[in-house]
Amino acid sequence: MYLYVCVLAAVQSLLIYDVSNASANTDTIRSVENQPCHIRCVAVGGYPPPALRLAVERRDVTTEFALRSRATMSGRYGMRVMTYRTERVAVSFRPRAGDHGARLKCVAAVQGLKPVVEYVALDVDCKYTVIRS
Repeated sequence: MYLYVCVLAAVQSLLIYDVSNASANTDTIRSVENQPCHIRCVAVGGYPPPALRLAVERRDVTTEFALRSRATMSGRYGMRVMTYRTERVAVSFRPRAGDHGARLKCVAAVQGLKPVVEYVALDVDCKYTVIRS
């Protein structure tokens, strides 16, 4: 017979990074207007896994990021620790020219605990077409 105890656990770490440049923990992520980004927000913590939300300033962009979550167990029987890795990965997020200088915010929240928030600035290069007459 096994006894399992579920404890409400805080998010141990939260990280936003650019997958294509492998730049983690930077203050700024560079991108090009209307081009797909390779941004990922990763939360590591205990049970239950956190809900992850993303926003550019006040605009909610969570639905433009796919949700992935997996659990790993470590330790001996009877003393196992379950750790969740929850991620939001950009699938349809394309920054706008107006997003230049805006902050991308990732919020990891577990009900009953204080949310953990991470920010990065967006540096959006504008693309334009020259019209010749």
